Amino acid sequence: MKSSVLRFYLSFSGLLLLFYLAFASCYALLQAWVKQVVGFTPQQIGTIYTLVALVALFSAPLFGVLQDHLGTSKKLLMWLGAGMILCSPVMGYLFVFLARDVSFIASAILLAFYLGIVMVGGVGTVESYCERASRHIGFEYGNARLWGSLGYAFSASTVGFFLDINPQICYYITSAAGVLFVLILISLDTRQLQPDQERRYAERTNSLVQSFGLFKLSRFWLLTLFLFAASGGFMLYDQQFPNYFAKLFVTFSADQLTHARDLLAHTVSGTSEQLQQAQNMVNLADLQEGSGKKVAGILLAIQLCCDASVLLIMPWIINRIGARNGLLLAGVIMAFRIFMSGLVTVFFPHPDQTHARIIMAGALKLMQAIDVPMLIVSTFKYIAPSFDSRYTSTVYLVSFQCSQQICAVLLSTLMGFSYETIGFEPTYMIMGVFIIGMTIQALFTLPRIESPQQKVAKA
Repeated sequence: MKSSVLRFYLSFSGLLLLFYLAFASCYALLQAWVKQVVGFTPQQIGTIYTLVALVALFSAPLFGVLQDHLGTSKKLLMWLGAGMILCSPVMGYLFVFLARDVSFIASAILLAFYLGIVMVGGVGTVESYCERASRHIGFEYGNARLWGSLGYAFSASTVGFFLDINPQICYYITSAAGVLFVLILISLDTRQLQPDQERRYAERTNSLVQSFGLFKLSRFWLLTLFLFAASGGFMLYDQQFPNYFAKLFVTFSADQLTHARDLLAHTVSGTSEQLQQAQNMVNLADLQEGSGKKVAGILLAIQLCCDASVLLIMPWIINRIGARNGLLLAGVIMAFRIFMSGLVTVFFPHPDQTHARIIMAGALKLMQAIDVPMLIVSTFKYIAPSFDSRYTSTVYLVSFQCSQQICAVLLSTLMGFSYETIGFEPTYMIMGVFIIGMTIQALFTLPRIESPQQKVAKA
């Protein structure tokens, strides 16, 4: 690699590393943090995820259009960097103040706008900027994107420990990463990244005018319908998995903990000895859940590293089985692992089987390193021959990313309510049935990819 190319490669790798490090620090275990620090319920946490997705649903496309007009200008990324720097005062102090002293609604709106704009809405902007630069400079974007995965994995593996030491550390890390992010942008000379202005204008005009024709294609909507269930399914599963996984570490039954908390709340009478035993039980259960959150962070990091490893061989696999079959197989594997997650306590119902529960749930979570890379690679390989090559990014953005956010908007609060009322296990079983149902539907409706010979024959 030439020294000039290497310099750009290191700069963009650094941007991706720092952004994903910051992203994971403030978002990977968000549900565990808001539960621990301000005591939000699963339903309230689901509402927050819904609001974040709603803001991101509008901000991400807006950022895309804006960055297209800006070209290789760093202005939008500088604003995102400034937002990263503000993470500690916004999330660590202002959000906590609003949640404790004002209202849930006020705190949820603040969190939704901050995360939906800076993090969830901004990640696509950072990635598209770096990918565009990599094509012009002449290095593989995937080689730089690897550092983003490593940054997310490292941060996710440590954030669980920081939650027990001092939750503010997570946001100090994000703010510090934001400072370094801005410094790299300042040092980055983008004059060599400027493409031909007239060609860029023509490409943007064609994209804005002609891409609307995609919405007239039935195969586009059939793909979007399947990805709504598949991409949205693993996202909803991930949202509150750490809370579910942490509960598996508790060695007391739900009835025992409910009775202990009733004693402490004085809703039932008890002796001083019983009250002390109840307090000890609740304290131990809290410690066990804290340990579970730490392990959940490590598990997420292992899964992300496995994702990166599997992605190395997944294109070869999809080339052998076909993109359409890859999509369907990913749906089957995803439905299986989510449904089986709801059966963990069925197979191991007794509190003394804690280790078996943890192993089974952890193994099912690690299966995500198979179906998610398979889904992503299959989606790109299905889109490329099925749609005009000029608009494959648009198809992916709308069918995969936007459908995922729409799923979050429509279902996150419902999932939180379901977790709170019927529990994690029945909810996971319902999700598994829904995904396999949509996969079966796609088996009969998702169009097959036409070979070049078939396209010529039709023409």
